[in-house]
Amino acid sequence: IIIAGDFNCPNINWDTMSVNKGAADQEVQKDLLDFAVEHGLTQVHHQPTRDNNILHLVFTTNPSLVKTSSSIPSISDHLMIVTDIDIIPHYIRKKPR
Repeated sequence: IIIAGDFNCPNINWDTMSVNKGAADQEVQKDLLDFAVEHGLTQVHHQPTRDNNILHLVFTTNPSLVKTSSSIPSISDHLMIVTDIDIIPHYIRKKPR
């Protein structure tokens, strides 16, 4: 599973899996942390996407597939995330008749 987007939760410390004290919307950010833990999701993007905040996130259930995740300039005031994930499609081959 891969989930990515602009979650606007700047007060989450992804290293300690906690919400910083004094966050304006602590409950929403705590709910996002709880959701990630409950569903076995790992947040793999750790570079700021606006000012010094990590607003855009990339979650996966298999972080070993992620090669890189970086922030690059975009046309908005947020940086864009580029994540290189090693995904190989699995084909089910039918037996010949």
